[in-house]
Amino acid sequence: MIRNISVVIFLIILMISSCSKDGELPENDVSLTKNDINIEYVKLNYNLVGIDFLNNDLGFAIESNGKIIKTINSGSTWEVLYTSHLELIDLQFIDENLGFVIGKNQDNFFLLETADGGLTFEEILIPEGQELTKLLFTNSNIGFIIGFDTVLKTVNGGRLWTKTALDFNIYSDIFKTNDNEMLLCGLNGTLLKSTNYGNDWSEINLNTTSHIYEIKQFENTYFLMGQSIIKTNFSKTQEFSMPANFNGAQVFDNTTILGFGYLFPELGYFQDGAIYISNDSGKTWETIIYSEFNRINTVDFIDSKNGFGIADDFFLKTQFLLKFKISK
Repeated sequence: MIRNISVVIFLIILMISSCSKDGELPENDVSLTKNDINIEYVKLNYNLVGIDFLNNDLGFAIESNGKIIKTINSGSTWEVLYTSHLELIDLQFIDENLGFVIGKNQDNFFLLETADGGLTFEEILIPEGQELTKLLFTNSNIGFIIGFDTVLKTVNGGRLWTKTALDFNIYSDIFKTNDNEMLLCGLNGTLLKSTNYGNDWSEINLNTTSHIYEIKQFENTYFLMGQSIIKTNFSKTQEFSMPANFNGAQVFDNTTILGFGYLFPELGYFQDGAIYISNDSGKTWETIIYSEFNRINTVDFIDSKNGFGIADDFFLKTQFLLKFKISK
């Protein structure tokens, strides 16, 4: 009898020790190395500022000078869908037919919308637009565009917009969480949350003054990228220094982060492109240097193991489309 009680007590202790305490950030034993990351290069004849891939084959991209292009073979060839008079800033495709692009001229901002996969685009004036930087549509009707201290919202596919003026520098990123809440981030550690789809916003105090440029989520954990890396579940927060300036990031699991950008050499005038790997939430990093290009300037992952990026070669004055595959 005493032996059976001892076994039960041991099992209870084991169960308790295997569970995370309230407020603790989850950890993971999975680790990545440079041998787990495979990159394929495709030379581009365009000067792209944004990409949005829906799967490994179908992708859309924009040039700053007004071209919207499309590939159906993973970037091997591209087709020009539309050429506008606007400087294009950001894009998002909901599916293979419905897509949105932000553009501007000297005086106004516009939303370019297609419902037929890019065969035609409608240019819609955004009357409240001021220094707009990024868009996010959560479905075919509800969408957001952010700018300096401004959030614009539409509930009818961009035909009408309502403006919310905020006293924070929140132009960096807007993000929809797994719980259908909205997050905004920006300068001086600003993080705002909305539980009613952007009608009202409240500030989350992370006790940091680091600028936040990008929001990523894995399960119930958020990684906020900027001047530092902030890992939080809003009950507990950790902050780690950055090894370099990232132009994009991908969260692989609870502790594994990939950063994409560049590394300045100790001597010389031009930097090398680089990927950074952390398996401990940003405490330490492995750096992979690529001399084939000078900078990775944007990334777009379609799932945790497959993604695309744009890299610049300053010497050849050309760009590459990068295809990432993680083999872990």
